[in-house]
Amino acid sequence: MFITPLSEEMSWARGGADTDEHLLALVVLSRCFARLGYFPALDEAVGVGQDVNRRV
Repeated sequence: MFITPLSEEMSWARGGADTDEHLLALVVLSRCFARLGYFPALDEAVGVGQDVNRRV
């Protein structure tokens, strides 16, 4: 399953991130919130991302 951020989400995230790494983290957490309904702990979000990358 791929969850592509909307252009509005990317614009919002660019306004709050000063590096590409922060942009990625903000978008991932935003997508997690949209899917889960809450912000997961950072280590939980990283684990999910690693699992998805392993399947690709």
